[in-house]
Amino acid sequence: MMFDPRSLALAFALITSTAFAQSADDEFGGAPPSAVFELAGDVPTVALELQGDEPYFVDLSARDGLGLDSGGLWTELENGGRVWRARLEVPGASSLLLTFSHFQVAERAALFLYDDDRTQVRGAYGQLNQRRDGSCVTGVMHGDAVTIEFYEPAEQERRTALRLAGVLVHAGAAVDLALQDAPLPSRVKPASSCNVDVACEEGAGWERTSRSVVAITAIDQLCTGVLLNNTAQDGTPYVLTAEHCGNLTSASFRFNWKHAECNEARVERPSDYIGGSTLIAKDDILDFQLVRLNAIPPPEFDVVYAGWDRSGARAKGVSALHHPGGDVMKISVDEHAPRRESTFWKILRWEVGITENGSSGCPLFDSKQRVIGKLKGGPARCDRPEGDLFGRFEMDALVIGEFLDPLGTGVATLDAFDPSATPIRFELQAAELDAERATTLVLTGTGLGPDIGVAVDGEVVQPRDVRWVTNRRLEVDLTERASAAHSVTLTLGTKTESLEIGGEALPRVLFLTHSAGFVHDVVRRPEDGSLAHAERCLTEAAAGRFEVVCSQDCADISAENLADFDAVLFYTTGELPISPEGRDALIEWVNAGGAFAGAHSATDTLYEYAPYIEMIGGAFDGHPWHEEVTLQNEQPAHPATAHLGRAWAIKDEIYQFRAFQRDPTRVLLSLTHDSVDIALGKREDRDYANTWTRDWGKGRVFYTALGHRPEVWENLAFLEHLLGGITWAIDGPDLPATAPEDAVMLFGADAGSLIDGAGWKLDEGGALVRGSGDIFSGDFDSAFLHAEFVLDAPVEGELRSGLRLCGEFEVPLDAEVAREPGRWQSLDVVFRAVSESADGARVPARMTVWLNGRQIFDGDAHAAGAGWTADAPAVLLGGAPDRRYRNIWMLERAAH
Repeated sequence: MMFDPRSLALAFALITSTAFAQSADDEFGGAPPSAVFELAGDVPTVALELQGDEPYFVDLSARDGLGLDSGGLWTELENGGRVWRARLEVPGASSLLLTFSHFQVAERAALFLYDDDRTQVRGAYGQLNQRRDGSCVTGVMHGDAVTIEFYEPAEQERRTALRLAGVLVHAGAAVDLALQDAPLPSRVKPASSCNVDVACEEGAGWERTSRSVVAITAIDQLCTGVLLNNTAQDGTPYVLTAEHCGNLTSASFRFNWKHAECNEARVERPSDYIGGSTLIAKDDILDFQLVRLNAIPPPEFDVVYAGWDRSGARAKGVSALHHPGGDVMKISVDEHAPRRESTFWKILRWEVGITENGSSGCPLFDSKQRVIGKLKGGPARCDRPEGDLFGRFEMDALVIGEFLDPLGTGVATLDAFDPSATPIRFELQAAELDAERATTLVLTGTGLGPDIGVAVDGEVVQPRDVRWVTNRRLEVDLTERASAAHSVTLTLGTKTESLEIGGEALPRVLFLTHSAGFVHDVVRRPEDGSLAHAERCLTEAAAGRFEVVCSQDCADISAENLADFDAVLFYTTGELPISPEGRDALIEWVNAGGAFAGAHSATDTLYEYAPYIEMIGGAFDGHPWHEEVTLQNEQPAHPATAHLGRAWAIKDEIYQFRAFQRDPTRVLLSLTHDSVDIALGKREDRDYANTWTRDWGKGRVFYTALGHRPEVWENLAFLEHLLGGITWAIDGPDLPATAPEDAVMLFGADAGSLIDGAGWKLDEGGALVRGSGDIFSGDFDSAFLHAEFVLDAPVEGELRSGLRLCGEFEVPLDAEVAREPGRWQSLDVVFRAVSESADGARVPARMTVWLNGRQIFDGDAHAAGAGWTADAPAVLLGGAPDRRYRNIWMLERAAH
């Protein structure tokens, strides 16, 4: 039916209280704490100007509105709790309905609404009213002002968010309304005189079925719907109505809105109201929508789930139960069979009543009181009660059959389900991790509703992390717990059921996004404290691979806390407020085998702490380019780059670095010069590496300079690039370092001619030295040498490298930095030959040595100060312990 704004006044006026499941603490007996503690009445007021007589919605989400951080007053209570209050006023309005975009409350916290003289009090709203999308819809408040009061208990961890999203305002004619058993106002009469009260003689025998019919008040529509049964008979609150009734996300659904006696003033149950729903399915051609209420009607509502007939059989007589104009329930009867027209049933003539504005979506029942259709509309009026069209239910069932018949029985008809006669009981049958979403716990059973409490490992799960699919399936988000073994407990009233599940724990990654300098938008958290864009994207992308714990607290960098993680990822700026002990603990944690990863500004932090800059491999030195660039993939076999091809085009902010050197750093991606104006950079060597890896003792480091722009964090290739880098850092392959083009290979695929001694031979991709034979370098001056080796067995006593320089100086190794037998290790040496100073003085030869990326020696290369010996500048010695070599090469220049 078309919308008549005059009819909305009565619907609003008659909704006087809310039947939400309540979780507020009971110490106030349902009264707002301000009344119990007799707090002063003056609170900040946000006033809105009335915009007209017709109902309208004021969107407050894009402006400074009412929230715990703005527009209200906090008051400390004697019991240690706190109360926040604010007042909303729309002078001249007759009713207000509030919707909250952010409704996240802690256990025992509570929200109340009341008018100025407290004759109307709504609440308490608590954890059980939280929707997964973070929103909440409250009850209608009559009058032009409402006070919002939020109570936060003492010693409660404050994970609270509360912000008003908007208000549905109605002006209309003033309605004098008493609160409980109020008569219909004599001057408001929305239903036509020919409509018949369902409590009258014509409605005899419909008492039970009428408990399934619901009056719907949406933002700009009044409609009627019906609560449907399903073959599981599990009480899933599906409501069928018309598609043209619009968006019912924030609608109010009122049950038992009918007179106790025929045409008398007293309403049978004035307060059976549920706010909000979730769309399940809809079709604009068939003009139907199926929604699921945000709460199961509680036992005191005494509802019935209507039966249905999807056979398509033509009924011999039909009846409609509906709320014309939002009035109390009426009944219309056609004693003859309706005509089948296209996808509709057409009423030839009503013998009792008609349908009107507000009746849209109402159920059409056959003589067995099963739903066979729902109202689309029609021309019926009192002097011509004919022509109404009802969409045929069997057509709707083609779309929504899986919800009507979750057991797959294939039945064509189903009788009503009355929970009062057969109470719904829950039974937990199984708990298992989703095969594709390893952080999602799937609970199956019967009678599983949104009002069931869920605890995992003894900790209550927030309602926002529980997705109620049907009364046979709940899904629990375990992102913050990973997929280890869990104990799951469900509670409903005094009944509790538990199950144990097991699974392998995912690697844990600590994602630190503290900004002590410039704050990037991608790590700026919203006011409600929810995750930042980068945190959310990474957490979702890592599901099933890593457990990502997001933090902006630098105190988490401590020896004790790091022991609980497999990897640490930095997206930080500035001189971080990490304690000196925490900074040292991080470096030693990586050296002992931890995995460190950095994204974008991780090189723009901890400037004053040299070990960090050395570990990560470079320091931010400006961003000359912010455009689409092409990156060359120098390591296409690496897990972080294997999916990118030889070149990768991406738009982002591109860094350049100081304190960066290619060796012993291993570059994965570098800037292609012809993709930018390379003259904007300031490195003399024009080496603009973008992504690299480094060994760091027993651990490993991965860094990518990408990640400035929000859309980069939505780029699947980038996310796989980052996750691949973290995967490698935790437990990836020990890949060889690529030799530069101008390097001289001493041992590798083409270096056989340089091998001296029968003891050297290729063996499983390396060279095995057993007791004899040395490998000699060519005759160089200053040089860089790289070698990779793996020990075949533990070493007892002093660990020697097997690398001798200048004929007698053997490079020492550090046992605390060396890796365990069986893992490849890297040895990098810079040798500076004997030279003369500016005043002609002789400068002894020196060398710097890195073992697995960590510097272990920097000093004189020869006690006598000699330079290279002509016959053997560098020698890799055979002999014990047995070791395997690979990828040995030299550069004819000292590394910078």
